[in-house]
Amino acid sequence: MRFGETLFVLMACAFIGRCSSPSIEEKAPVEHVQKQLAKFEPVVLTHDLSHLPVQEMQVVKLLVKASREIDEIFLDQVFSLNGKIRNELARSKNPDDRHYLDYFNIMFGPWDRLDGNAPFINSLPKPAGANFYPPDLTRAEYESWLKSRPEDKEAFESNFSVIRRKGKSLTAVPYSDYYTDALIRIADDLRQAALLTSDPSLKKYLSSRADALLADNYF
Repeated sequence: MRFGETLFVLMACAFIGRCSSPSIEEKAPVEHVQKQLAKFEPVVLTHDLSHLPVQEMQVVKLLVKASREIDEIFLDQVFSLNGKIRNELARSKNPDDRHYLDYFNIMFGPWDRLDGNAPFINSLPKPAGANFYPPDLTRAEYESWLKSRPEDKEAFESNFSVIRRKGKSLTAVPYSDYYTDALIRIADDLRQAALLTSDPSLKKYLSSRADALLADNYF
């Protein structure tokens, strides 16, 4: 299963284990998180955009807006409760939680990618299949399902779908259905940008990307 960390960058993942609701009260020592944060050097990216026409500047803004929407999708794909954790950290009155929020935003979740995905918020292990599969779905159940229903194999192994439970059944939901609202907004931003840009190749690319998002026809 894959999607974007920024604009249309794809991510791969496998199967998921059991997990429970996390708590932001259970955290690694703040000194550890501060030490990890110190490994990153903040860099402000600058560029002289004064030569760009007003319309092309609007194109840039639309692409940034679209990429931020994709970041939100990716955050959900990493872990189903990422939004809840981020909101709790953002609302927290504990000044130390600002450090945890900063590191959470860098890591796109409560697991430290620099430390073998060790949790720095709660003690839950990182799900092997992220949020592309039901949290209680085992590899054995998944493989058994496909063995008894080979007609589901193509949809279940698609790079652009998530697996969900439907009663006692499993079903593959295409990205275009599962992330409909966000993808409509993103596609709208890309189409607006395509209309504004004077670059023919960029215009074609953005239009085709917008179509792909709503039709799962990325290739």
